[in-house]
Amino acid sequence: MLIIWSIVAVGSLALFFGLGLAVAHRKLAVEKNPKIQEVEEILPQANCGACGFPGCAGYAVGLVEENSSIDLCPPGGKKLIKKLAEMLDKDVIEGERMIARILCSGDLQTAKQKYHYNGITDCNQAVALFGGSKVCSYGCIGLGSCVRACAFDAIDITKDLNVIINEPKCTGCTLCVPVCPKDIIHMVPAKTRIYNSCSSLDKSGPVKKYCNVGCTACKLCEKACEHDAIKVVNNLAVFTYDNCTECNECTVVCPPDSIKSWIPLEEQSERAKVGLAELAKQQQEKALKKPGEKESKSDKEEEKEEEPVTA
Repeated sequence: MLIIWSIVAVGSLALFFGLGLAVAHRKLAVEKNPKIQEVEEILPQANCGACGFPGCAGYAVGLVEENSSIDLCPPGGKKLIKKLAEMLDKDVIEGERMIARILCSGDLQTAKQKYHYNGITDCNQAVALFGGSKVCSYGCIGLGSCVRACAFDAIDITKDLNVIINEPKCTGCTLCVPVCPKDIIHMVPAKTRIYNSCSSLDKSGPVKKYCNVGCTACKLCEKACEHDAIKVVNNLAVFTYDNCTECNECTVVCPPDSIKSWIPLEEQSERAKVGLAELAKQQQEKALKKPGEKESKSDKEEEKEEEPVTA
């Protein structure tokens, strides 16, 4: 009998407090602008924070009540901007799509290692041990901190620890940028298809010793570019993307192949399609040849062989 009365008493108290909470909720509830709910529904629900607000719900409040800009959501892209412009009666903002690029292509096969790292799989933890396992102090650690930060599965790692951006999936949210301890993830215009995949500011001598795909600041790309789109600054070839016409000449003459091109083969120039490595080698030898230097015997013999034979 005592157990029954105990159950009744606890149940009554639970019912009393439940009714009290329900009344309090109804009386003290703050009415939510229905417009906020409508805006929130068309947001991508990624809750990545790239807009500067605490998730999509916070951005919806900012759009409706704080008159925030409608172009703060990279994952939504231009389609979302147009929808928000129509819904909130604002002008469409034509912003340029940006994507992330990892400016290092050195992996276990092409970049020398100081030691074999066997610890926590986190770039920021690994870099605390003598700056990371790579000899290059600017090189990608390759342990995937950026991969885990990306909410859109846009970053992959190969078995040789080469980190690659899956550009069609990249929304430009910038979540990967601050987690990189080497500061080699940069946001660039999505339209650019040629870039320098190296970040080293070391001189050519050390770079050649520790990385097969590192920029050696040879200036061949700078000389080959007729549009002033590349300048070697602090031992590194730097692009001015607004000037780049994608002529592809820089990729042809780059000896270590640090300048990468995403241009499909059918769109590349005829000069870029054949003999890339041999052409780069010839141009580098020509650039290093001293003025007035006599041609070697082999060069003269080759020229003689190429002379047409007259009958």
